[in-house]
Amino acid sequence: MNTLNLFKTPSKPISFRQFLPYSLAIFFIIAWWSAAFLGEGEGYITILPPEQTARATEEFPLHITDRAQLREALNGNFNLMHDLFSKWEVDARFYETQNIPGASWIGFEKSLRFHSLMRTLTQKDTRRSIRLLPQTYAAAAILFALTTPSEIIAIPKGMRNGNAILTSDLTAQIPLDIDRLNSEVIAQEHPDLAFIAPYSNPQTVETLQRQGIQLLSIEPLHSEKGVLQNIERIGNAIDRTQESEILTLFIEASMANSDNRVAYLKHIGADVPTKFAVLQYYSNFKTPCERTLTRKLLHRLEKFELQFYDPAAVNQDQWAAYVSMEDLIQYDPDCLIISCGMKTEQLILDKNVQELKACKNSLIFTIDDEVQLSLTQHIALAYFDLAESVAKSIK
Repeated sequence: MNTLNLFKTPSKPISFRQFLPYSLAIFFIIAWWSAAFLGEGEGYITILPPEQTARATEEFPLHITDRAQLREALNGNFNLMHDLFSKWEVDARFYETQNIPGASWIGFEKSLRFHSLMRTLTQKDTRRSIRLLPQTYAAAAILFALTTPSEIIAIPKGMRNGNAILTSDLTAQIPLDIDRLNSEVIAQEHPDLAFIAPYSNPQTVETLQRQGIQLLSIEPLHSEKGVLQNIERIGNAIDRTQESEILTLFIEASMANSDNRVAYLKHIGADVPTKFAVLQYYSNFKTPCERTLTRKLLHRLEKFELQFYDPAAVNQDQWAAYVSMEDLIQYDPDCLIISCGMKTEQLILDKNVQELKACKNSLIFTIDDEVQLSLTQHIALAYFDLAESVAKSIK
C-alpha cells in the first residue's frame, strides 16, 4: 500500500517561482497582524503604507460628514455608524501624517475595540425581548438607539412635536403616548422596566411602583462624561451592553472628528476669526452659563485659541445669563452663532445686529436649540453644529 510521507525530502529542489506565492501569503499575514496589534503608542490603524501616505496626500479626499447621516447613525443605524467611523479613522491618519496642531483621535485600542464589537454585533441575537417605558425624553432617545421600537411601549407626547432629534418615521413606530388617557392601556402592556428621573411626578412614580414595574432613575448630567455614563447605565439595564459601548465609542470618535476638521481648516486658513459669541435667542439674547452642556462644549473648542463670549460678572450657577444689545455691540464678535428653535430673518434685519462685524462678514450661523439642550447621544450632533459653525467661519 502506498502512503504519503509529508516529511519526505523532495527529489527536486523547489524553484523560486514555485515558492513565491507562499512567501507572499506569509508576508501578508505577518503585515496584517503587525498593523493590528503593534501600533504606534496612541497611533491609529495603518490604512496606507507609510511610503505611500505622503505621495497620496494630494489626491486623498477628506471625508465631509453629512449632518443627516450623523443623526441617523446616532438614532441606532449601526451599519452607518461603522461606515462613518471608518472614514473618520482614515482622515485621522491623514491629520497625523500632516502634523496638524490640535488634531487627535480616540486611540488605537478604542478603534480596535469598536471594530471588534461591530463584528460580533452581527451574530444572532439570543437575548429575550423586554418591554420598556421611558418616562423622560433622554431615556426614550437613548432607547431608540440601543434597541428596537417594538420593545418601547410608549414615549413622552412632546417627542412627536419636533424632529430636530428623532424623525417622525421613528416616533410613528411607537403607537402610544405617555399621558393619563393611556395609563390603563400602557399598564396592560405589562412593562418590565420604566425609566424615571429625580424630577418625575411623584404620583406617577407611585402608580408605577404599585403596578410592580421595576424603576430606574436616570439623573440628567450636563457633561460629556455624564451623558456617556447614562448611555452605559441604560444599556446595562436592558442587556444591550454591546450596543451601548459601540454608541459611546462612536460619540467619542464623532467629537474627535469635529475637532480634527476645525484643526485642519484653522491650520490651512488665511483668515481665522478669534472672537465668537454663542447665544440663545427667543425674545431676547441669553448666553449659556457654566452649568450647561453647551458651555462645556465651548470650553472644548477653546483649545483652538478661540474666544467665546462669557460675561464674568454673571452668576455662573444659573443656566443662562441675559445679554443686552449694548453688551453684544461692545463685544462685537467676528462670528455669531445663534441657538434657537425659530427662524431669525427678522433678527438679522435689526439695525444694531447689522453693525456687528459678524453681520458685515456674513458670519452669522443658526443652530437648533433642542439639540443643544439634549442630554443624550445627540451630544455628538450638538458639538458637530458648534464645530461646523466655527469651521465654516474660517476662510
